[in-house]
Amino acid sequence: MLRYIARRLAQAAIIVAIVATITFALIHLAPGDPFSAVIDNPNVSEKVRATLRAQYGLDRPLPEQFVRYVGALAHGELGWSFSHDRPVSEVLG
Repeated sequence: MLRYIARRLAQAAIIVAIVATITFALIHLAPGDPFSAVIDNPNVSEKVRATLRAQYGLDRPLPEQFVRYVGALAHGELGWSFSHDRPVSEVLG
């Protein structure tokens, strides 16, 4: 019985890892980014754009972004909803 539970937990961990990887890839393959409206606005300075990217880690290399993403997911930190302007966990709740 213990062997069965261990095998099922291993399968669940693999599925979670695959789903997290696919989700990360889809988010980064989508056109634009969360700041497209700000970045496309000619009245916004390059300094403000760079600050926003740095604040949300979008200026980091993709492997580093992925590690930070997985770490945040492991701690239950789902990030910030740009459309609702509050934490994603609150939006889902």
